[in-house]
Amino acid sequence: MRIEYPLGIPPKHPIQEFKFSTSLQTIEIGDHSLRLSTIEDLEPAIDQVFEWLSLNALPQSEMENLAPFFGKLWPSAIALAEKLAAIFKRSSSNRQNLIELGCGLGLPGLIAKKFGVEATLTDNHPCVPSFLEKNLAYNDIDSVKYFLLS
Repeated sequence: MRIEYPLGIPPKHPIQEFKFSTSLQTIEIGDHSLRLSTIEDLEPAIDQVFEWLSLNALPQSEMENLAPFFGKLWPSAIALAEKLAAIFKRSSSNRQNLIELGCGLGLPGLIAKKFGVEATLTDNHPCVPSFLEKNLAYNDIDSVKYFLLS
């Protein structure tokens, strides 16, 4: 299970060493059951990132880029994954591609891969790749392409 970085490995950021409290969620999308590593509780995670910024002498304005909103399973991601599953189930084309902008935990991209669709995921938070790697492994998905994009 791996993430492919078509433009090379994204630059390292010190927050990648931060350890969020996580939980494992199971979600049913169509005929598929997916397991996702998520941030256990968003409010304390936000507080912990603020504290981490202070401890590392980084400006509080960095919170705009480093808030861990990516780690929550949002209703919009679930709705999009359900819609995609319905589309992919009806489609007979094997030449489909998906680009997920602001993927967070990557649920729509993961469901696309379950249907054999080529998925490219993007996000701007430096911690997203570590969550994606776990979620690929939990769901027996070999790989996805990933771009760090703002």
